[in-house]
Amino acid sequence: MPPGPGPFPGHQQAPAHAHPGAFGFPQQPRSNGKAIGGLICSALGLVGILMLIPGLVLGTTGLLLSLSAAGAAKRGEADGAAVAKAGTICGTTALAGTLVFWTIMTIVKWRQWFP
Repeated sequence: MPPGPGPFPGHQQAPAHAHPGAFGFPQQPRSNGKAIGGLICSALGLVGILMLIPGLVLGTTGLLLSLSAAGAAKRGEADGAAVAKAGTICGTTALAGTLVFWTIMTIVKWRQWFP
């Protein structure tokens, strides 16, 4: 049996070692789920400042997820550096706000109990 026709004129075959995005085809952006999750947890932590446990848990979780996502974005493993930065700011604010609010509330209550 004779060999089949060769590649079409002007058609370039990708070598076996080519990676995605080679030959002018853009690679799909990699989304960073940790950054989005960190921002959501941090935003809920801001809402939960007036409640001790949700403010601490959600603020801490959002902060840790956002810091992890920022590291992945810095290494080039994923996109979402701006979302991770926003989550870090919101998480830090939620954590600090919860601690400050509940420290003040404890001092006020302590003074009422022991004048």
